[in-house]
Amino acid sequence: MKEITVEQLKAFFGNNAEYYYTRWQLCHEGRPITFKPWAFLFGIFWFLYRKMYFESLVIFLVLILQGALLQAFGIVNYSPNPRTLDVVLGLINGTVMGVLGNYLYIKHTERKIVAILQYNPTQAELNDEIERQGGTSIVPVLIGIGILFAWIVLTTGA
Repeated sequence: MKEITVEQLKAFFGNNAEYYYTRWQLCHEGRPITFKPWAFLFGIFWFLYRKMYFESLVIFLVLILQGALLQAFGIVNYSPNPRTLDVVLGLINGTVMGVLGNYLYIKHTERKIVAILQYNPTQAELNDEIERQGGTSIVPVLIGIGILFAWIVLTTGA
């Protein structure tokens, strides 16, 4: 298996390549957990922005499961202040995403680059494909916001 190069990592990271390369180094020095404030604040939307579609789907399903369990056990109905419960769960979920965000992004990056390298592309194809699959995109975020809006409308009858 071919080694992932610094240039490939930085090309994949796109904006803030130095920041993420430093996180990659920390991960490989045995310090994989660093806090990502943007993942804490924006949650699933940060993962979508970084093109982490599988991770976003898992987060979405976990949040759906969390809500279903709260409903099934009647926790929402019997909470003295449902808004407090929302805030506490939001902080817990945000903290988990903030703590795991960089680590999951590093692992996502490595998986993507290894998959690209398996096709033995030419150097030009390699660079183009790494840049295409890496970096950021606002389009998935907008789609995610649309799905969230539709979900709210469908579940609340608004």
